[in-house]
Amino acid sequence: MITFDLVNRYSSEFLKGTWEEKVKSNCSKEIKRARFQGNLLCENIIIYNDPMDMESTSIPYIFDGVNWNKSLNGDPEWIFMLSRHGFMIDLAVAYRLTKDRRYLLKWKDYLFSFITHNGIPSENNKDSWRNIDTGIRLSNWMRSLIYLGRDLVLSTEELKLFEESLKVHLNYLYEEYKPKQLLSNWGVLLVTGILSVSILFPELVDEDHKNWAWNLLSDQIEIQFYKDGIQWEQSPLYHHEVVLSIAYVIMHAEYTKQEMKVNIREKLKPLIYASQYYVKHNNKLLSLHDSDGVDFSYVYSIYRCLGLTSEKVYNNEKGILFVGKKYDKMSNFNYEENENINGCFKQKDSGFLAYKDKKHLITMFNGRHGSGHGHASLGSVTISLNKEDLIGDPGRFTYQQDSVIRSSLKRQWMHNTVDVDNKEGFIINGAWSYDEIQDPISNNYVQDGNYIVLESSWVGKSINKLKNKKDIQGEELYIIKRTVFIQSEMNIVIIFTNIEYPGKHKWRSIYNIEPTAKCINGEKYIMKTNKRNFAADVLYGEKFKHSKSIFSNKYNQLCNNDKLISEEFFTDRGNKVEAFYEYDLLSVRKVNVHQNGSNSSANKDKIIGFEIKINDTNKKFSVYYCAYDTFKGDKLYISENNHSIYGKLTVFDEKNRRIKLL
Repeated sequence: MITFDLVNRYSSEFLKGTWEEKVKSNCSKEIKRARFQGNLLCENIIIYNDPMDMESTSIPYIFDGVNWNKSLNGDPEWIFMLSRHGFMIDLAVAYRLTKDRRYLLKWKDYLFSFITHNGIPSENNKDSWRNIDTGIRLSNWMRSLIYLGRDLVLSTEELKLFEESLKVHLNYLYEEYKPKQLLSNWGVLLVTGILSVSILFPELVDEDHKNWAWNLLSDQIEIQFYKDGIQWEQSPLYHHEVVLSIAYVIMHAEYTKQEMKVNIREKLKPLIYASQYYVKHNNKLLSLHDSDGVDFSYVYSIYRCLGLTSEKVYNNEKGILFVGKKYDKMSNFNYEENENINGCFKQKDSGFLAYKDKKHLITMFNGRHGSGHGHASLGSVTISLNKEDLIGDPGRFTYQQDSVIRSSLKRQWMHNTVDVDNKEGFIINGAWSYDEIQDPISNNYVQDGNYIVLESSWVGKSINKLKNKKDIQGEELYIIKRTVFIQSEMNIVIIFTNIEYPGKHKWRSIYNIEPTAKCINGEKYIMKTNKRNFAADVLYGEKFKHSKSIFSNKYNQLCNNDKLISEEFFTDRGNKVEAFYEYDLLSVRKVNVHQNGSNSSANKDKIIGFEIKINDTNKKFSVYYCAYDTFKGDKLYISENNHSIYGKLTVFDEKNRRIKLL
């Protein structure tokens, strides 16, 4: 029969010394949430509101503790969430910090209720025994045991039931693992459940299965992550689901002094480094590709406490609640010459481009589509300037197959990109599938001091479908290039977008304004936040028009937001230039440019220039953009400021120095 000796020693080490005192000092929000959850659970009321909950809902439902396969809100994801038993950690934390035995007894009640009423997988309970959820359930059981420690007293009969259930879970996962889950968050969440049990109860997992699980996890990390550290599904939420589950395995192994068959700690560091470009200055996650824009501060605190990031570890880390006393004030780890998150993300192959510093976060996506979590978002940008969220991704809302909102939120129209002739280049088929997608071509990033460029190009598809049929009648291809220019000191983003598509067409650029900002119409649109006013300015092209739209910062939650659209016709080639900047700080004017040897202004598809000036000062710079190469006449251009220009994107700074960025 299994023993809890190892678990109890682990628990004692986790909880020792000043852990409780420090947790109560650092983690008031997390403690309040756990107690709130615990009190609801003691009344048989369930909600899912942890930031890591994949399908959250803040609507309370009464759960009888018997029927584990009934959705109380009509969404099968409610059952999946229930079957993961994340609430067991809430009960365990609430008990540890209050010593109120109601929480401990309720923990046992849910555990043995599940084992009694739903403990054997069958045809009748498939929704509560998917292998992903079964792996997560094991992980949550193991983590919750650490908080309960020696205070959890099980009778011989209860111990027997628990051991038998663990064996059932393990055997089920061995059998239900599918080869395709090598390339899936499902596979990682499954195998980290097995490894968690193998560490806390090593007698339950034989050596062959331990080796299989460690080797599988190593392979999953290698195949699921791009060279730059981005998880292949391109979703910030699922990136963290995978990484955090592995981080807890590291924690279990290090507390119990058990050998890890592979050096996962080193494998995780670049993945967590990449994820730091997924979080905004207010600690909220970017809501890209089926993610929620929720507070992830405790998750990043866990990474810091475990020594997995280059960030400084602070005295008030809330991660101490989740990692225990062993990692209190762990010495800081230096990643690649103590590299800080201050500059461009070192994009290699994922297609996720980003610039981040102490004030700004600007991203653009132009990568492979990934899994069914991927949205129709090639060329889509997000913009946070001066710690204010301006342009955002509207999220996901639901996973229900028949939901119009689900499919609508995945469309190009709901992303900060462009579309052509009012046709979708991605053909969405239900909640998870696509009949056609667009393809990225190239990505680049450049930084020279305060001047930054993120650049992408992709193949667009204008797809004609037979009326009332899924059959594709034909498709036409076009090329789009998007260059995002950032001047970080002056808080301005200028977006140059170009298209090549033979014939006459209509295209529009689309920007979804964050719900925390409101659009006010005037000479140009003003995006008003709580602290500042930002201009949304069309520098070349038709003026913005305003409409209302929908935005989902969290699964099962929906609100209205503002949307700005600039729409116009072009023949063969089109050019757009839009800028976002602090309205009260800057002024922007066009600069006349002519081709050397000619007195007339150059065509805008050849070169376009702007001067950006801080109001009431002499501080200014000029930027010139050449969308296409010049092959007739002189290749040198001269501006009214007497700047000589050659190249795709050139800046003249406040001291009139030439900076060739592209």
